[in-house]
Amino acid sequence: MSSCHRSPLERALCLLAVLAVFGGALTAPLHAQTASRAAHAGGPQPLAGKWVIDSRSSLAWWQVNQHFDHLWATSCPGDPSWQPGDGNTGGYNVDYKKLPKGYRGMARVLSPPEQIPLFPRLEVKSVCGQAVVGEVVLPKTATWDGMTGRVTVEANTVITGNDNRDRYMFTIIETQRYPEYSFRLEQLENIQPGDTLNATAKGVFTLRGIDRPVSVPVKAWREGDDIRVTGKFMIPVSELLEKYHMSRFKLGLGVGGALWRELHMGFDLILVPPTTS
Repeated sequence: MSSCHRSPLERALCLLAVLAVFGGALTAPLHAQTASRAAHAGGPQPLAGKWVIDSRSSLAWWQVNQHFDHLWATSCPGDPSWQPGDGNTGGYNVDYKKLPKGYRGMARVLSPPEQIPLFPRLEVKSVCGQAVVGEVVLPKTATWDGMTGRVTVEANTVITGNDNRDRYMFTIIETQRYPEYSFRLEQLENIQPGDTLNATAKGVFTLRGIDRPVSVPVKAWREGDDIRVTGKFMIPVSELLEKYHMSRFKLGLGVGGALWRELHMGFDLILVPPTTS
């Protein structure tokens, strides 16, 4: 590589040449072939086409608030960041030294928003089975406008770590009759680009065969050549009875006695880019 350590005039010309090279690179059109590489510097700017969810490295979760030290679940119990709650039936990665602030025995802890979920994923690993499937379709390169998609979760794979509790939960949801719940993305709004993109995903959430419109705050950023997307939304527990028609008897005092206040649901997805020819 040549050096610019010459006369003042030569150094000035050399600097202009360097700026011209980098300036041309920064102002060049973002073609489909280069969008992936350019997005590393300017945030996630995806290629047009079908982005498929990598099931092995994607997960869904829920957490009740107040959580009572056991009412949270994940579709990826193999995730080394996750831990089951009290009364788990064993076989999971439990490190009580790493329990989050606010976890105090069986105290009725109201989790603040920043502690939901209690065990967010710290590092993506391909250990998640096939519980979460779906795709996102982008009509234009290097923009999120017009994005649509669908995420589907196999309902009886989202577990708390206690076999009896999970089986009872599945009877409440009636997973034999309604084996999946899903989110259908209709549009992305309030897009704030950057190294981490922030936006609002508007669409339809389906649980027990019942469709409800929801708005989900989401974040997206580059994870190698893929895009990682996280988001969560809240359902007041009263809606489990009023809108999703779950059994009041089976839900018991948690809902009937207003011991639970909110059901938070979320996802952490890895989107694999479309192939280019």
